[in-house]
Amino acid sequence: MDLTLLALIFISSLIIIQLLTIPWGNPYAGQGLFKSGQSIANYPKDSIYLYPFSNDSDVDNSKSIGSHSYFPNLAIAGEYDTIKESNTANANIQILVPNGPGDYTELYAYSSIGLKHNWECTYSSDGDASYVYYNNTDWKGDLYNITDPNPTGSGIINWVRVGISVITIRSSPNLKGDAEIRVLAGSTLFNYSGYNNIPTSYTNYSVLLEESPSTDDSWTWDELENLQVGVALRLRNTPQSGDMVRCTFVWVEVNYTIPNYELDLELQWSGVPATTSNGDLCIKTAVFSGNEKLSVEYWNGGNWIKAIDNLVENQWNNVSLNINDSVLTIRFKGLNETQDTIQDYWEIDLCLISINYNPQAIYLEQLFLLLFGSFLFGGGSQPSLPFTAFIVGSAALVSILGLVVRYSYFSGEAVSFRRKRIRQLEEARKRVQRALEDVGDGGTS
Repeated sequence: MDLTLLALIFISSLIIIQLLTIPWGNPYAGQGLFKSGQSIANYPKDSIYLYPFSNDSDVDNSKSIGSHSYFPNLAIAGEYDTIKESNTANANIQILVPNGPGDYTELYAYSSIGLKHNWECTYSSDGDASYVYYNNTDWKGDLYNITDPNPTGSGIINWVRVGISVITIRSSPNLKGDAEIRVLAGSTLFNYSGYNNIPTSYTNYSVLLEESPSTDDSWTWDELENLQVGVALRLRNTPQSGDMVRCTFVWVEVNYTIPNYELDLELQWSGVPATTSNGDLCIKTAVFSGNEKLSVEYWNGGNWIKAIDNLVENQWNNVSLNINDSVLTIRFKGLNETQDTIQDYWEIDLCLISINYNPQAIYLEQLFLLLFGSFLFGGGSQPSLPFTAFIVGSAALVSILGLVVRYSYFSGEAVSFRRKRIRQLEEARKRVQRALEDVGDGGTS
């Protein structure tokens, strides 16, 4: 009878444990929908659904490329995480120089190498070999057309810088020379002043124009092709013979990027149950911006393995995986990664893994570790377990241990059997006592 009781306690504890919900140590576990129109409750009880725990992993030691709009939305049905490509191209620099006269020419030109036009005297930094100059106290200046950018119309213009190289030639330390940078953008002339007290050696000054001054918006290639730049000069005091301000070089620096958009974003699950042998990676998509394919790969510990060659928009995309670790890492990878000048995006509704598990085996393993892990392994964190399961399992084990102790203490005789014999002897004693009392009363009983 006691062996039967032992078996019943053990079986009952397993049944109770099996019926309990498993809240895995994953903040997104158990949310959302598995298939359109069907909730998780419609699926077998031996399946659980885990959502990615992190988007900061770097298993291949390669920096992630791209961006998430809001990563937690991958665990909420109907809320989208929009993943977008990033530009990986480096910036390029072009230097544009004068190649013809602009709208006005007011300065004087000098050349020791046979140059005749003002713009020719400012298209290279050759010092005193050629320059434009002015030698009076009013402002005079030039504008020049500049060479066209090459390749024109390719890429994004990040900023434009206009520069001049100037010097003051003076007979007295009290003589001051000033300069302005002039830019004709559209039909408007812009003067950038403040370059005062020009030194007596060639000094470079420049103005950074992150936006077009005529539109207060990003530069366009058409604006650069029609741009005129130049310089204005003056002396601040009455000059002596030979006093002047010179400009030997005018240039335009263009910082631009020919984009190459790429995507390489990792997602990671942790705490996958050790009893998992396989599972389904399930990705619910929404709207895609273009035609670029988006693949999904998983990390096998040393390489990326293709799982889904091309995600299809507005539907579930499912694939079976062999999961043999508590950590699973996937990545979204764009298929056009070279000279991709179009920035694509993809809306992802849900991303989860559906796994099969053995509830009894999982809970027995966790229960054992919770109860005896500190003794066996010297402390440390143990797997999480619902409090009710812990109490029921603990009571079951204590009961089992109690029966074992009792069997051992009474040399194999069960406590319940011994107590029954004691009760039988006590009842026999009482019957004898009542019989003796009846004799003393005259045998009337």
